Amino acid sequence: MALTFEKKENRHGPYIEITGYEGQVAFLKIPSEIQGLPVRSIGRHAFDGRKDLKEIHLPDSVRSLGSFCFYNTRTLEYLSLSDSIEDYYDGAIRQCTGLKEIRIDFHERDNYSILKSMLGDNEKMLRFLLALPDGDLRLTFPPYYDSYKEDTMARAIHHSLNGAGFSYRECVMRRSIDFRTYDRCFSRVIYDNYEAAIDIALDRLMYPVQLPDQAARVYESYLTRTAGQVLPFLLERKDGERIRFLLDRKMVPREELPEAVRIASEGKQAEICALLMEYQNRYFGLHAGTADALDIFSLDDL
Repeated sequence: MALTFEKKENRHGPYIEITGYEGQVAFLKIPSEIQGLPVRSIGRHAFDGRKDLKEIHLPDSVRSLGSFCFYNTRTLEYLSLSDSIEDYYDGAIRQCTGLKEIRIDFHERDNYSILKSMLGDNEKMLRFLLALPDGDLRLTFPPYYDSYKEDTMARAIHHSLNGAGFSYRECVMRRSIDFRTYDRCFSRVIYDNYEAAIDIALDRLMYPVQLPDQAARVYESYLTRTAGQVLPFLLERKDGERIRFLLDRKMVPREELPEAVRIASEGKQAEICALLMEYQNRYFGLHAGTADALDIFSLDDL
């Protein structure tokens, strides 16, 4: 059971192209060299349609992702790669509907070409960890979908984009990310997709790259006002890190604590349950309520 590959050559010399894997594999780490040659490419359709892969880690040596190389690998949850990829071909991550996180290691601070290419290749919700030279950044991009309506009288087909995801994707350029526009899109996503809205708000607050104070207050206000939805969502994912963040920032209103404690207890999440109870004991009765302590800002303030 092993990787399959071909030896190829270009103007830079001989290299290895990965063509697939024989047998079953859930965790796959591609080596940077095989038989003394650098692994430069993941071939066309190399892993498409597989039903076993959950994690794939690509080395910095990879320069090319062939068309449809991971297409329709619906079990894939995590993908790690770097900005060393120069050629990204159509369909590489299309229909990878199970993707929970994509990590991109950046060696250049202002080269987001691979991020933009991946965003244009998958309309589903995508969450990225961007490991930048000066620190990490997490960004979530909501889903969107195309719709077509036929106008028989005019003999025309009208195309429209639905969902906030396309607008969010437009904030990423080849050499920069427009964080101001990204933050302004929030007023739309809260009506389109609450799961994406929760992730976006938490991502921006926990990794506040170019985050204006006004935008931060809007995200805080949203998470506090919707804590009854936010906490069960995070508890279902067993996301202790983000629950701790909300508690540290005093963003959980006291009226939401009993239900959250119940859910954590029934889910046998002992550590999170203890954190919620400690928070409740520390602040309950001492303040009028954490929600009252926050100024409620309008989304129009962005």
